[in-house]
Amino acid sequence: MKKIYIFYIFLFFYPLVSISQWKQNDNFTEKLLFSQTKQLGQFISRFNNEEDKRGEKYDRNSPIYRQNNWMRRQYIYNLFAKENIDISKDMKDEFVNYINSSNNVYLDFHGGEWVAEANAVFLYNNKSEVKITLIFKLQEEKIGSNWVLKNIYFEDFDNFFFHENKPQINKFIHPLSHELEFMNLGRFLNDNYRSAEYYANREYKPDFLTLFLYEVKKGNLYFKYVKELKFHFFQIENWYFEISYFNRLTYNSGWLISDLKKIDLYEKFNLMKKVSYENF
Repeated sequence: MKKIYIFYIFLFFYPLVSISQWKQNDNFTEKLLFSQTKQLGQFISRFNNEEDKRGEKYDRNSPIYRQNNWMRRQYIYNLFAKENIDISKDMKDEFVNYINSSNNVYLDFHGGEWVAEANAVFLYNNKSEVKITLIFKLQEEKIGSNWVLKNIYFEDFDNFFFHENKPQINKFIHPLSHELEFMNLGRFLNDNYRSAEYYANREYKPDFLTLFLYEVKKGNLYFKYVKELKFHFFQIENWYFEISYFNRLTYNSGWLISDLKKIDLYEKFNLMKKVSYENF
C-alpha cells in the first residue's frame, strides 16, 4: 500500500517538474533568441546602440538612440566572441572605451571601408570541388546599392603564375627584336609558354577576377554553396575588426567580433590589400 502511495505522489509531482523544466527551457530559448546576433544589420544596430536588448528599434528622436552609455558599452562587450578567440582583455577595454567616449563613432552600412569574404565551393571542369574566396564590396547606385565582386582568390590561379625559377637568360625579349618584326616571339611564347608571364612588364600582376569570370563564362566553374562568410571592417579610425558567424547554443552566438587589431594608416592600407587578396 505504501508503494502505491509513493507511486501516486510521483505521478502528481512529475508533471509539475516537467512543466518547470519546460518553462526553464522555454525561457532559455527566448533569451537565446534575443541575445543571439542573428543578422549583420542587427550587429550594426547593437554596436551603434540603435535597439534594445529585445531587438526593438529605438525612435530616432529618443534621447537613448545612439547614446554613449553603460548599455552601449555592455552591447559592444557582448559582441565579442568569448570562446577560442585570442583578443586580450586590455585590447577589448581600449577599443570599447574609445567607441563609447568619442563622438560619432558608429558603423555605417553605406559608409564604405568594409568588405565581405565568402569562402565558396565550386565544381571545376565538371570533375572536382574547389574552394574559391570571393571578396565583395558595396557599390552605391543612383537608387540603392548592390554587392559587387571586388576580387577573388583561387589557389590554382595563384600556382599558375610566377612559380618557376627565372634564369636571367632567356627570360627577356631582345631590344632589337623590332628589327626582325618580332619574328622571334615563337621562341618566347611557344617554347617557353609556361613562363610567358615573365615577358610582361615588371608591374604586371595576374588579374584573378578576370580569369574567374572567364572560367565562369566558359562553363568551367559551377557554383555550389558558400562554406564560410566573414566581414572585414576598417571604418573605425585606428582599428580593424573581423566579424564571423558562431553557430552555437549559447547567449554568445551569431555574428560576433572574431579578430581585433589596432592599426595606423600604413597598416590599414596593407591590411586592406591583404584581406582583399590584392598582394598576389
